[in-house]
Amino acid sequence: RSLRIQIRKKTENLNLKNQELQKSEEKFRHITENSSDIIWHLDKNFIVTYISPADKRIRGFETEEVIGTSLWANLKPEGIEMLRAANEKRMSKIALGEKLPPAIYEMEQICKDGSWVWIEATATAYYDQNNTITGYHGVSRDISERKKIEQALIRNGLQLKDLNATKDKLFSIIAHDLKSPFNAIIGYSSILNEQVKNKDQQSIEIYANIISNSAHQAMTLLSNLMEWALSQTGRTTFKPQDIDINALITENVQFYTGIANQKAITIVDVTSGTMFINADKAMLNTILRNLISNAIKFTPNNGYIHITREVNNNTLEIAIHDTGVGLSQDAIDKLFSLNTLESTPGTQNEKGTGLGLILCKEFIEKHQGQIGVKSEQDKGSTFFFTLPYNVMDTALSLTNQDSNGELSV
Repeated sequence: RSLRIQIRKKTENLNLKNQELQKSEEKFRHITENSSDIIWHLDKNFIVTYISPADKRIRGFETEEVIGTSLWANLKPEGIEMLRAANEKRMSKIALGEKLPPAIYEMEQICKDGSWVWIEATATAYYDQNNTITGYHGVSRDISERKKIEQALIRNGLQLKDLNATKDKLFSIIAHDLKSPFNAIIGYSSILNEQVKNKDQQSIEIYANIISNSAHQAMTLLSNLMEWALSQTGRTTFKPQDIDINALITENVQFYTGIANQKAITIVDVTSGTMFINADKAMLNTILRNLISNAIKFTPNNGYIHITREVNNNTLEIAIHDTGVGLSQDAIDKLFSLNTLESTPGTQNEKGTGLGLILCKEFIEKHQGQIGVKSEQDKGSTFFFTLPYNVMDTALSLTNQDSNGELSV
């Protein structure tokens, strides 16, 4: 009878413990199945033996699609490399008797639709009685939004760095390059006053030309600085319209003819007729102005500048050829980079900001075009740029204008 009582009590205790275990399992199941984070188990070979339903919400996989798969099948190559290296490092420290907290990793895991999601995984190894790792368990959470914010902060930091560099470059140009033409204007104006008093006509003409050239340099510098500052702050508006590119080239040639004459440079414009393209007139004006003035600046006395245009495969190419000093390959490589911005004096020590070609590149790219240069030292340079050109659109534009009585071709 005493034995039966002991058996009954042990049975009751066992039943109570089973009930408590069932309640504990139900509680654990309830927690894992309703957790917003993914709870998982891996065996010692990194094969998934359990994964909670949250994985379906985050990655889209059904539970049976994940159980039995390798962890490595869910990661990018760089994620696998990072995780293996980190795990080997941890195992080395554990082998030396160090007690380490749970490991935390950030990695991208694949989703069922082929996309990738950023996961933060907290992992812990578990051991058998011989202190041998038999598997891993842990929790993973979706940190995609946090990653987006972090990447946005990095981008903003880089943009801020670029803006600070732009500001420093702007002040450097203002302090250095603008000072020279204004010093010339002020200095030679004083000399000119003396020559006027002395009625020295020849000297008056010489100094007046110097002042005129210096004023023109200052205006070019200021124009480039203003346009560049606007483009860097996003205030440059792109307003394409139908314009006669040949007429615009002619206007710029006429404007620079007087300046070219002072160096006995001949500008030959071989474009002719009427050619309409859809482009931003102000930007094209800036491009032509900079390329022509650069050609004059680096062409010695008695040189030549040729301006040509050519249409090929719906692309218009405009080229400015000069017989100037030319460029080395090293100089060509640095031409369109703000990081290596340099202002090289012209053949008569003309000043510049180095911004002209940067502006040209930005404005041409806004038109979906490209800019390039062919040059050889002491043999001149050819700067060319392309613009989209649709013959049918141009013909329609000419027809519409002719019908309105505005243009007769």
